Amino acid sequence: MKSLSIIIFQFLFLTQILSQKDSSDIDIAAYVWMDSLVITAQKKGFDVEEFIKMVQDDESFYQAFQNLRLVDYSSENRIEMFDKKQESSASYSSLSIQTIDGNCREMEFKDELTQGKFYKKKSKKYKYYTARMYDRLFFTHGKKCRKNTSKATTTTNKKGMEKYVEELKKLIFKPGKEINIPLMKDKTAIFSENMRKYYNYSITSKIYGDTLDCYVFTVEVKDEYK
Repeated sequence: MKSLSIIIFQFLFLTQILSQKDSSDIDIAAYVWMDSLVITAQKKGFDVEEFIKMVQDDESFYQAFQNLRLVDYSSENRIEMFDKKQESSASYSSLSIQTIDGNCREMEFKDELTQGKFYKKKSKKYKYYTARMYDRLFFTHGKKCRKNTSKATTTTNKKGMEKYVEELKKLIFKPGKEINIPLMKDKTAIFSENMRKYYNYSITSKIYGDTLDCYVFTVEVKDEYK
């Protein structure tokens, strides 16, 4: 059996489609294009429906994100905002370096550069909501220490920014799920019956790093809706 450890989602969602009612009654596998190697594997026992369900339920990407809080690493960051004419209106770039000391982490920022009105006037507060969300997810300011707790975290009692952060995590790490963010909601439920007409789904066979044999599940918006 080929390794199923690498899943690639080219996840592009529409922001101008009318909201549709979510439905998962119809088998998504009927809409999936497969290359010849995958079709051959299917004849030998590869279960397409089971594979798609595994992709939808997989949480290893989120676990990898959580692990970033436990290790030393450096990251190149770039945020670029565009106006209605699709021209760049503001941008930010930097190099962030995280260091771990026991249960605590700190982050140093180097080569910070901004262009345009990235911050609000007379302050370093972000002008754009997207920048605030990026900061909340990937940046650490000051020393942050992990607490040993067994209490389960929930989103039911979270409000404002914290609530949207949790929903954004769902969008990034559980693509295809409906999220509770204004103007998006069920538009992100790309496997639902009424959203399938906007997307092409495919499963192909590909080798990564010359040795790792994988199945790749791709979801792309159709050309006429891009």
